[in-house]
Amino acid sequence: MDTSAPPLPHPPRLSLNGGFLMTGGYAKPSEREQAYAVTRGSQDWLWTGDDEIRFQHPSGDLHSLFLHVPPLTDTAAGVCASWPETRIITGGLRLSPARNFELPATQGCWSSPDGGALAAHYGSGGPARGERVRLRIAPCLDLVFVGGLLSGWLLERPERFLVTDWEPHDESPPDPVLAGLLRAFLPYLAEPLIDRITDDADPGLLAELRALETRTQALGSSAGRAPVLAAAIRKLIEDWY
Repeated sequence: MDTSAPPLPHPPRLSLNGGFLMTGGYAKPSEREQAYAVTRGSQDWLWTGDDEIRFQHPSGDLHSLFLHVPPLTDTAAGVCASWPETRIITGGLRLSPARNFELPATQGCWSSPDGGALAAHYGSGGPARGERVRLRIAPCLDLVFVGGLLSGWLLERPERFLVTDWEPHDESPPDPVLAGLLRAFLPYLAEPLIDRITDDADPGLLAELRALETRTQALGSSAGRAPVLAAAIRKLIEDWY
């Protein structure tokens, strides 16, 4: 693990519509696609669902990340719950020589009880051996390594970085109330939600979503990224009901 490259200057963006976590200079999908020609690394090639970590060519310095946000799982809770206590070092990654590789998406997500941290893990979730380190590669965004191997990622204060799609992020202060509402919304993004929605299997679901939307709207438009979360809840209701 070569951490001698500088960290990325771009704040992360947590997209509720796309279900992805990104840090990079992209303003739209076409710019991300254009960067493939001048970078190397992992790529979501032909909709494989892989995570993307791209490195500049030929320097090998970290260029950008595009990570899928998986469903919340009990396994992820067991793996990631101790990650916030892990030692943080700040720096970038360098892949030398810059080359292509595969990186299947993370398998499960975990949110801390107060919503102040969001993390996802790679691999089977079995015991990992060796020193654990959080490498801060962008503001509030860490890659987690165990024994020198990439084990997952962790985003602090995720409510600060909410976006609808690809729009630029504007700085927002931490908001513990919004963080709790975001944590309450995350289970509705998971695939198992479809089973609750279809065939009226869970008639109370719509009431849950409307109550969460009301609580989020009550924060007001001046409460940081609250309007983004309220819009995501409203879109979910409109799409399915």
